[in-house]
Amino acid sequence: MWRGGGTLLTLLARTHILNAHDTCGLSDAQPARRLHGHHDLFPFDVMWPENKWDLFARILPFTPVELDQIILDTLTLVATPPYPWGHLVYHKILSEALQAGVPGDFAEFGLGLGGTSIFFARVASEHHRQFLAVDSFKGLPSIDRIKDNPYFVEGDFGEAPGADNHETFLQLLSEFGLQDTVTCLKGLFRDVNIPAAFKQFAFVHIDGDLYSSVYDVLDKVWDRVPEGGIVAIDDFFHKSQGPARAAADFFRAKNFAHPPLLYVVPAYAVLIIKGRSACTTNMKRAIDGNYYSLDMPRQFTPFLQAVNLSVIRAREAVQLEANDGLEGDHLDPYLRVHANAQMFMQLLYYPSTAATSGTDILKYLLPLEDMIDLTDGGHLCSHDRDYERPQRAARKLRIPRTKQKEHRFTRCSPISEPQCSSEDCNQLDTQCQAS
Repeated sequence: MWRGGGTLLTLLARTHILNAHDTCGLSDAQPARRLHGHHDLFPFDVMWPENKWDLFARILPFTPVELDQIILDTLTLVATPPYPWGHLVYHKILSEALQAGVPGDFAEFGLGLGGTSIFFARVASEHHRQFLAVDSFKGLPSIDRIKDNPYFVEGDFGEAPGADNHETFLQLLSEFGLQDTVTCLKGLFRDVNIPAAFKQFAFVHIDGDLYSSVYDVLDKVWDRVPEGGIVAIDDFFHKSQGPARAAADFFRAKNFAHPPLLYVVPAYAVLIIKGRSACTTNMKRAIDGNYYSLDMPRQFTPFLQAVNLSVIRAREAVQLEANDGLEGDHLDPYLRVHANAQMFMQLLYYPSTAATSGTDILKYLLPLEDMIDLTDGGHLCSHDRDYERPQRAARKLRIPRTKQKEHRFTRCSPISEPQCSSEDCNQLDTQCQAS
């Protein structure tokens, strides 16, 4: 029994939908208080931990062994999210496409710190494909206030003072042995001409943040993507809404007979497989006019395992806080986190053959509320009628000059312990016993 007079199951029951016979007490349908800031429970522990190493160690038991090293080596060169789920899901779908014989090279538009390009350039090299990397290295272009919601500012993600990110990225490619695989073009997406050698693209990753950037890339690459080729659009569910609007306008302008099916990739991205029509599925149209599929997270075992563990951690947090004497409204924030984690898990395990709804995408986003609400791009609202939103300074990046010296794994994971060295076990921070 808890000090508040109820069992754990009674407390957790507050996070479920009301019993059909309950016609009052509507406030109990969902705990009314929330945890604030960047906490260490769901969804942050799965999608956006403050310590990426913690996430790496947590998911390593469930990821393909052959990816362990490159996932680790690029850990400090990528943003979280999309790391690591975007990389892992894209790799799975891309591997299936290549096995099916989809031709073409790979490309990324918008490099950030360069880690995603390095990750997929490594994959391209293993399959004897080439990789095209495109970035201005000067940050985002001017913002179209009609097509992009207020969030980014011109120059965001440009070079930090004294940095030469283009030259540094080329040096980093050499550190990874990818200088003969990657062609790097410097310039705004609208100004870049794709080299003639890149006749087809099996995979294109678009990380442009803005409407114009995403539209320009789609316009340049779509006709070069063969049937079965993949186009991934990052930040599709971002509050700026530029990428989502660009994709909608582009495909509407193309006047295709059938709309594309948008596969959701945790946390904010979508993936399009050319030739897969939404009309050949039982998907219902969402309120924004798109057709979404949740098959990617539902069918990716490492992600399911990570969410399962997060549900357990949230449940244990409720128990711990209750044992410490929290009750009533003070316990609500932890109950709400557990409710969100459980709701998300239930959505992932919903049968793919069962009835679908146009609101499924809202059910995907709702449990992620703590992460979605953490940033708004600046204070847009004020009770002061004369308030003028200050223009923040552009955020700058500095690409590391050399590859970080990471631990070298011996094709080891906690589920294949005989392959683990003692150093592996120390890095994994598990109870595994080295052979």
